[in-house]
Order: sequence, then C-alpha cells, then structure tokens
Amino acid sequence: MGKAQRHVVVAALVAALVAALVCTKPAFAQDVNLSIFPPTPAGDAFFSVPGVSVDGQRPFSTMLFADYALRPLVVRNENGDVVSSVVGNHVVLHASAAFSLWDRVKFGLDLPVVFQTGQDDAILAPDPNGVFLGDLRLSLQIRLLGRFQSAAQLGVGAYLWTPTGAVYASTGSVRGRPFVAFSGQARRWIYSVSLGPELGESGHLGAADIPTSKFTFGAGIAMRFGPQEQFQVGPEVSGSVAWEDSDAESLSSNVLLGAKWNLPSGFTFGLAAGPGFFKAIGTPRFRAVATIDYTIPAEPAPERPKAFPVPQPEPARQLAEPDRDGRDRDGDGDGVPDAVDACPDEPGVDDHDPEKRGCPTAVPVSIRMTGPFFAWDSVALDARSQALLDRTAVVILAHPEVPVVLVEGHADSTGPSEYNQGLSRRRAQVVVEALVERGVPAERFDILAFGEERPVASNLTDEGRQQNRRFVIVVNGDEPIN
Repeated sequence: MGKAQRHVVVAALVAALVAALVCTKPAFAQDVNLSIFPPTPAGDAFFSVPGVSVDGQRPFSTMLFADYALRPLVVRNENGDVVSSVVGNHVVLHASAAFSLWDRVKFGLDLPVVFQTGQDDAILAPDPNGVFLGDLRLSLQIRLLGRFQSAAQLGVGAYLWTPTGAVYASTGSVRGRPFVAFSGQARRWIYSVSLGPELGESGHLGAADIPTSKFTFGAGIAMRFGPQEQFQVGPEVSGSVAWEDSDAESLSSNVLLGAKWNLPSGFTFGLAAGPGFFKAIGTPRFRAVATIDYTIPAEPAPERPKAFPVPQPEPARQLAEPDRDGRDRDGDGDGVPDAVDACPDEPGVDDHDPEKRGCPTAVPVSIRMTGPFFAWDSVALDARSQALLDRTAVVILAHPEVPVVLVEGHADSTGPSEYNQGLSRRRAQVVVEALVERGVPAERFDILAFGEERPVASNLTDEGRQQNRRFVIVVNGDEPIN
C-alpha cells in the first residue's frame, strides 16, 4: 500500500471514530448487551480468537459475519430452571473491514446489526422483538515479536466500542478491551491465544446492574490441509468472567468447532457451531456462525530471469603442413594428423586420450533455471512450474553430452531447520519426477537439498520467503558442479 493510500485509510479511520462519537446514543432504561461474542477482525484466522499474524503484503480485508445465538436471555426460578425466554433468537450481522498499513500493524472497523425475537415480558421494556443497531467497534492489532507465518508471534491489540447501539445491543457507554495475543503456525498447524480485560460502565436490566468490566480469554487451534492448504478445521473456545464475582451467573463461555475454505482468489468461507456454558446474561444454549471474508491476495513475486544456452564459437584450428611423403596428412583439417586422428573424417580437437584425439566435442553449455515458487510447506507444482519444466526437458534432451543435471531444492526459514531440509529435498524430488515423466532419463539427475541455507531474499518479509521457496535446475557441461 502506497503512502497516499495509507493517508486515505488513516483519514477514513479518524472520520469513522468521529462519526461514532457524534452518533452516540443516550442510555436506555434497559442497557444490556446480549452481543457478547465479538468476531475477530476481517482477515484473521479464527472466528472469535484474535491473533497478531499481520500480513503487510495483503493490505485490505472485508468480511460479512453472521452470529446466531439461541436463548441468550432467559428468566430462571429459584432452582435455576428456565421459566421463560425473554430473547429466544438473537442474530447479529457484522460488516467489517481491516487495513494493514505496515507489516506489523492492522486497524479494523466492525458495525453490527441485531435481529431478535422473544417474549414481551411485562417486567422489561421495550419489546425485545425487532431490529437494532449495535455498537460500532474499532480494533487495533500489533505484532511485536516474530515474523509473519513464524511458529511464535507475540503482540498486543485492543477493541474499542462506541455506544451507537440500541437496547439489547449496547450497554449505553464506551467499552474497551486491550489484550495480549500469542499466535503462530508450525507446518500445517495454526494457533492463537488471547487474554485481556474488558472495561466499561455497568449495564441495567430492570432494577439489576449488569457488570461490564470482566476478564476475557480465548484459544484456538486448527489444521490446514489440501493441495494448496486451502481447508482449515479446528476447535476454539472464548469467554469471560466478571471481576465482581466468579460464580456461574458471571461466567460465560462458548466452544466452537469450525471450518474454513480459503480460495486462491482471496475469498474465505467459514462455518462454526457449538454450545454455550454457564449462566451469564448473553450466554446462549447454542451458537452458530458463518462468515464470508475477502482479502486482497498477495502479488506473486516476480519470476527470476532464466538462462538458456547460447551457441559458442568453435575452437580455433591449427592446420598442419603435410610433408612430401604424406605422413602429416590432415584430411579433415582439424590440425591432428590422420595418422593419430581417432576421427579422421570429422574435424575435432586434440586430446590426451588417443581414443578422443581429433574427435569433435559438444559445444559447452551452462544453464541455470530458477523455477516459480512453492506455497508455504508445499511441494505442489503450479501451472507456471509445469510450463517451465516443459521447456527445461526440451533443453536437457537437446544436450545429451551433459551427463549430470543438478536439481536444487530450497525452503524459507519458517519452522525447524531439520524439517526445512527434508522439505527442500522433497521439492527437488518432485521436480525430478516431473522431468522424468517428460522423457529425461532418471539416471541423469542429481539432487541437492539446501533447506534454508541459501536464501536469495530476506526471510523477514512474506515476499522474500516466497522467493526462497524455490527449485533450481543446473545443466552444466563446461565446468564441474560443486
């Protein structure tokens, strides 16, 4: 994102904050917020557990997030049994956007709209049935330690709600939630843990005060799989406990089992569902969420230039003057007398080996081809790689004089070095197998796995790591391969 675009984004965020403060609603007689399940900012990996894996190469994300809660507000008798459902169905539709202005900082906006049905209880007013605007949320996430996609990343963040919402969707006051997050990914696994307080004035339900200040927590883990690691499945848990008390009436927790499908186009589709636990107001018996997320895909790193064979001039010939009796006769004119020329009918070069003396040699060829780049922790060859291998096979088959073709495999520095060493070998092996399928004999190949030892770009950026996940093919008939 350029400097001008960043200025526009900052201005938009400031304008949104000012608008939220101007549109702040006065407190209602019933200031109780049933929307106690804040979704993560657009572009995050999990549904409810924020992380700090900020990707500066993909600067903009937008999201539609639907949250359904069953019976989040009920009336219980002295035995704790439910006697009526004040709010039976609570649906929140979130419209969100997030901006990564730098490689480590992400800002976000979230505006919820609540659709709700329930029983019109005489002790509560107004009627819980209807459509309500929720509290506008601004978010900030900062990665302090660790690289994007590394196994360990530590950062901080904050949510800030402004009271733009109506009854049942707002406490009527400004709320804030600073948090610390620890997240990362190792091979195909991703995880995130967040902890922090939520601060704000108490809400009201009838004559009772509803505590807003509480301690919040969340944790999630998921496995990515598929040819392009486009599928993600895993559990997550989030919840809170009020500071004033720690019994079941002040505890809330949701456990979800979720799945996401990440498309190369930048779209992500997600579904998750699970039960709610404990009895704090806003805790449902069952929750289901769905999300559609779009993130601008990272631009592919430019393809490195490839070298192709260039015809070399033939070596200069030194002609021998034949003597009178013909003993120095040189019929092919290559400077090697026919008497000692192993190939008297073909011009060649002199050689210490009597069987090669005067015979032609192949034109030296030196080719080094760097292939398109692999996805993270992947050995899959994309369409560009397949096209390059088509051309490479033609070149190798055109130079049978080169006995050994070297195929190098490389990896970035994400994850353990021992694993990257094996990953780079698997990448080189996949390239060899693809060339063998194109008719090149398997015995002509030699494999070198360098792991993360020979980067061609910085491993501190996503673009640099992408360039380091590569294969290299070396066809060298001029000098030995080290």
